[in-house]
Parts: sequence; structure tokens; C-alpha cells
Amino acid sequence: MAEYLSDPWGEDDWEDLLHDIHAGRVVPVIGPELVTLKSEPGGDDVPLFRALAPALAEKLGLPNPQDYTSWNAVARQYLLRGNPRKRIYYRLAELLDKLQDAEPPEALKSLATIQDFSLYVCSTPDPLMARALSIRPGFSLDRNVLCFDPTDARQDLPLDSVGPMLLHILGNRNSKEFAVWEEDYIEYICALLERAQALPRLFDTLKQQNLLLLGAPSEDWIVRFLLRVARQERISDSSRQRSIYLADHVDRLGDPLVFFLKNAQKATHVIDSSPARFVEELALRWNHKYSQQGQNHLGAVGIEGLIRGLPDRMVHGSVFISYSHDDLHVAFPLLQALHARGVPIWLDKRRLHGGDNFERELEHAIKHECSFFVSLISQATERDSTRFVHRERRWAAERHVDGYGFYLPVILDLPAGHAPQLEPERVNRVQRFQSGLDANEVLAGKLRGWIDEHRRGLRPRN
Repeated sequence: MAEYLSDPWGEDDWEDLLHDIHAGRVVPVIGPELVTLKSEPGGDDVPLFRALAPALAEKLGLPNPQDYTSWNAVARQYLLRGNPRKRIYYRLAELLDKLQDAEPPEALKSLATIQDFSLYVCSTPDPLMARALSIRPGFSLDRNVLCFDPTDARQDLPLDSVGPMLLHILGNRNSKEFAVWEEDYIEYICALLERAQALPRLFDTLKQQNLLLLGAPSEDWIVRFLLRVARQERISDSSRQRSIYLADHVDRLGDPLVFFLKNAQKATHVIDSSPARFVEELALRWNHKYSQQGQNHLGAVGIEGLIRGLPDRMVHGSVFISYSHDDLHVAFPLLQALHARGVPIWLDKRRLHGGDNFERELEHAIKHECSFFVSLISQATERDSTRFVHRERRWAAERHVDGYGFYLPVILDLPAGHAPQLEPERVNRVQRFQSGLDANEVLAGKLRGWIDEHRRGLRPRN
């Protein structure tokens, strides 16, 4: 076997990957080898596309159905006989319907325990990953499962969500069609390329995040095209050099694919392992390092990790946090509580660069783009009226309407009995919140409810 096929994978590599996952910089892509069924009670796990192939061949009336080892092979033979293509999806959908109550494989359940993953991308049409994610708080089959449809690609990633999102990037059982054989993959890839501009949040995420491929999503050429679609640029020209991790047996991948990945994308790590075994170890390491510390999924990364994970520009509908840099660590417990409730927060991290254009962007974001404005009041903000935060607060006060929630003052560390003196006069009658362990949870709960009302077009009352 050629030396280039696999990186040595050691403790430093695990630490780097775990750190990126915990900082929210990794999107897992679930390949077909990871989605399995028991061949028989007590038997070995078999990939779903292989396990259901004989049953699909039988439903389609093909001779010797037990000889088929993949959906693709069944589809090819069925179409060679001049049969209609759509019947393949109807019959396979019937088989997938029987999995609605099936127990997910252990690898998918392990993957679901890694709470730092906020988006899972699935390359198969079955409900097994959705069932595995049902253990996660806030996950709903109605709200948190998305499916890319080549004929109607209007459903972008939500601006904010409670619980992790699951995207079936090649269709699922609820689609009119889904990827079963080569032509399906071509149609999905072309549709993704054509509709990239209509799905900005999805493609920004796929381009900017590190990708963790848990088993190759399909055959050699399909993997290459999917990676090109995800990066939205020539892979070898990638300026950001986000990493691609691919966990799979290198002898199954083949020399050409791995040679391409290792040379076209320099930040590729090919891990010679069973995808299921890799996921099980990854989950064990993540849970040992983070979950058992009793911290939520941003805790161990710290405030620096939280800020790095935020976009440079505010996403419409986010909650604007007006703060002094002196107060970041004091404010972190509140920010953790907001994040844990799924509140989309945004912190300005470019202020040091200054400039008129930058100030105009911030003013526009506060007056027109944010859903709520949180003013973090502290000894630092109270002792200096020239701080930039006071300009932000004056802009926000212009938007404030008495009786309706928008401007939310939160006191961080003022001495007992000391009332804020530098908040805009227009918001003096607004209810103030006191930061603290229990109070942070109360405010996070209120904001979560107000965010939901805001998305429904309602004006939340104080």
C-alpha cells in the first residue's frame, strides 16, 4: 500500500479534532457505511444499502434477488430491463417506512451524544439518524430535519434553532425521489450547484467549517464532486484551507481518491479505520473530555472559543450583545445560558479596527437587523461615558417602544444599591435583569420565548 494513503493518527490529532468539534467548527457527514442494520438477531451490522438490496430486488420482480449487494446494482438491472425509474423510489420508500420504529445502530447513537455538533449532514434517505438524534434536547422531527429537494431548494438552514439540525443532502424517504443510483447523484450535485445562491446559510456553513466524513458518501467521483460543491471553489485553490477528515478503510476508498484528496486539499486527514469504530472512539473521547466535566457544550472552550465561532457580521434576527471587553469573562455564564437555550447571540469582535463604515454597519444592525438588544451594565461601562458601548445603546434606545420587549438591560457587577447612571434616558423605565446563576436561566428562558414570538411576527411585551 502506498505511503500517502493514510496519515499517522495519534493523540495530537485526536486533540486537534476534539478541540475543533468543541469550538463548533466541524460538520459531520454521515456516509452509507455508518448506517447499518443487524443482519439477524445477534448477527453483524450490515450497511443499510446492502441489507435492503435483496428485498428491493424482490419487490421489483428481479430474478435471484439474494444476489444483489447494493441499491445501485438493483436499480441498474431494473432499468436495463426497460422498467420505469420512479417505481424504484416507491418500492424502496416502502422498505424504509418499516424503519420508522427501528433501533438506530450504536454508531449513530454514539454520534448523537456529541452535543457540540449543531448540524449533521446525512447522505442516506432513511430515518435512522433522526431516531438517534431524538435523545438530544430540543430535537423535533418536524422542525429539525431538513431535506434538500432538487425541484424545490428553498429551505435554507434556519437563522436559529433549538436542538441540532439534520440535513438529508441527497434526499430522504419523504422526497419525491432520492439518491439511489448514479443518475440520481448527478441530479443532486447539479441542483446543489445551481441553487447555491438560494441557500446562503447552508453553503456558508459547508464552505467555512471543517468537514468530518464518516465513511465516503459514495463512490470515488461522487465524493470529489460533493466536496467541490461544498467548498464552492476549486478544492486546490481553497484559501482558508479548512480541514477535511475522512474516516474509512483506505483499501475500500482506493488509491485514486485518496491521492486526489491528499494532493488537491492539503488539509485532508485520511484515517484508515472502520467508520463505526472511529465514531465510537470519538464519542468516548469527547464525552470523557467534555461531557463528564458537567459543562455544557461551550463551557470548556471558554469565551475565546465562543467568540471565534461567531460570524464577523450579524445574522438577521440575532440578539445583539452590547458589552465592554473588560467584562467578557464576567458575562460568560450568561452567554452560556443563552446559547444552551438556542438563543442566537452576536458579539462585535471587530471593534478594535474602527472606521466609519464599521460604525455604520453596527448602527444598521442595531436599528434594523437584531431581534433584541442586551445591554450588559458593569462597573467598566459606568465609569467611562466615552466607551463605544454607549453609542450602541443610544442607537438601540431610538428603536425602543415602551411596553414592548427589545432593549434588555442586564446588570453584571454593580455594587448593591447602585443604579445605572449612563443608560439612555429613554429606557430608564425598562425592567432590569440581574445576572446570576438562576437569573441567567430565567432571562435565557424569556428570550427564547420572545425569539419564537418574534419569528411568528409578534411584538413581545415586557
